[in-house]
Amino acid sequence: MLTGLDKGSATPPPRLTWRADYLAAHGVPRSVLRFEAGSRNSYEEATNIRALMQKQKWQRVIVVSDPPHMRRLAWTWNRIFKGSGLHYILVPSSAEWWTPDAWWHDELSGSFVITEYIKLAYYILKR
Repeated sequence: MLTGLDKGSATPPPRLTWRADYLAAHGVPRSVLRFEAGSRNSYEEATNIRALMQKQKWQRVIVVSDPPHMRRLAWTWNRIFKGSGLHYILVPSSAEWWTPDAWWHDELSGSFVITEYIKLAYYILKR
């Protein structure tokens, strides 16, 4: 399941196309790839994927995302999947731009982490 499709678009945008190409090049048949189109944020992605899993009778899903995104995903997916009997595994990607021991030295990484903490605080207060 690849997420992030622009709402109302019939074809995947480039940010999903390269992911689909990567998976296909590494042995995942294109016929099994699915695109989740209804979400505007990570909370909605978790909610919509849980509903899809229930509808399709899928028991497990692997969630791959950027390393600094993992804390908010863990909070979100735990909350959405609690008591559902469905299972997920969060796996951080191996992002070349991410240095876990020195993220604050890089403007992109620092910005990503600060944004993630702001979003996490919003999620905790709002949900």
